[in-house]
Amino acid sequence: MRSYKTISEVLQKQNVFLGPATVNLVVKSLNIKIGNNNEVIEISSTEKEVLKSLSDKFVDLAGTISNKPIEQFIH
Repeated sequence: MRSYKTISEVLQKQNVFLGPATVNLVVKSLNIKIGNNNEVIEISSTEKEVLKSLSDKFVDLAGTISNKPIEQFIH
Protein backbone atom coordinates (compact mmCIF):
# COMPACT_ATOMS: atom_id res chain seq x y z
CA MET A 1 0.00 0.00 0.00
CA ARG A 2 1.30 3.46 -0.88
CA SER A 3 1.50 6.02 1.86
CA TYR A 4 -0.14 9.42 1.60
CA LYS A 5 0.10 12.46 3.81
CA THR A 6 -3.56 13.45 3.88
CA ILE A 7 -6.92 12.04 2.87
CA SER A 8 -7.11 14.74 0.19
CA GLU A 9 -3.98 13.34 -1.44
CA VAL A 10 -5.54 9.89 -1.56
CA LEU A 11 -8.52 11.29 -3.44
CA GLN A 12 -6.57 13.73 -5.62
CA LYS A 13 -4.36 10.86 -6.75
CA GLN A 14 -7.49 9.59 -8.51
CA ASN A 15 -8.56 13.09 -9.64
CA VAL A 16 -11.40 13.11 -7.12
CA PHE A 17 -11.85 16.52 -5.52
CA LEU A 18 -14.33 16.76 -2.68
CA GLY A 19 -15.47 19.32 -0.14
CA PRO A 20 -14.65 18.88 3.57
CA ALA A 21 -18.07 17.45 4.51
CA THR A 22 -17.88 14.81 1.78
CA VAL A 23 -14.32 13.93 2.75
CA ASN A 24 -15.56 13.34 6.32
CA LEU A 25 -18.28 11.07 4.97
CA VAL A 26 -15.71 9.14 2.95
CA VAL A 27 -13.36 8.81 5.93
CA LYS A 28 -16.17 7.36 8.07
CA SER A 29 -17.58 5.05 5.43
CA LEU A 30 -14.23 3.62 4.34
CA ASN A 31 -12.78 3.12 7.82
CA ILE A 32 -9.81 5.40 7.17
CA LYS A 33 -7.93 6.22 10.34
CA ILE A 34 -6.65 9.77 10.45
CA GLY A 35 -4.53 11.58 13.00
CA ASN A 36 -3.90 15.23 13.70
CA ASN A 37 -3.84 17.55 10.68
CA ASN A 38 -5.82 15.00 8.63
CA GLU A 39 -2.79 12.74 8.25
CA VAL A 40 -3.77 9.28 7.11
CA ILE A 41 -2.65 6.65 9.60
CA GLU A 42 -4.18 3.60 8.02
CA ILE A 43 -6.39 2.81 5.05
CA SER A 44 -8.15 -0.52 5.17
CA SER A 45 -9.29 -0.25 1.55
CA THR A 46 -7.40 -0.29 -1.72
CA GLU A 47 -7.64 2.72 -4.04
CA LYS A 48 -10.09 0.87 -6.28
CA GLU A 49 -12.30 0.04 -3.30
CA VAL A 50 -12.17 3.69 -2.26
CA LEU A 51 -13.37 4.82 -5.69
CA LYS A 52 -16.03 2.10 -5.90
CA SER A 53 -17.36 3.07 -2.48
CA LEU A 54 -17.27 6.75 -3.45
CA SER A 55 -19.30 6.20 -6.60
CA ASP A 56 -21.76 3.97 -4.71
CA LYS A 57 -22.08 6.62 -2.01
CA PHE A 58 -22.86 9.35 -4.54
CA VAL A 59 -25.40 7.15 -6.30
CA ASP A 60 -27.04 6.49 -2.92
CA LEU A 61 -27.07 10.20 -2.06
CA ALA A 62 -28.38 11.21 -5.49
CA GLY A 63 -31.12 8.59 -5.25
CA THR A 64 -32.11 9.81 -1.80
CA ILE A 65 -32.22 13.42 -2.93
CA SER A 66 -34.13 12.72 -6.15
CA ASN A 67 -36.83 10.83 -4.24
CA LYS A 68 -37.63 13.81 -2.00
CA PRO A 69 -40.08 16.55 -2.93
CA ILE A 70 -38.32 19.69 -4.14
CA GLU A 71 -40.03 21.71 -1.39
CA GLN A 72 -37.69 20.14 1.16
CA PHE A 73 -34.73 21.89 -0.45
CA ILE A 74 -36.29 25.35 -0.63
CA HIS A 75 -35.98 27.45 2.51
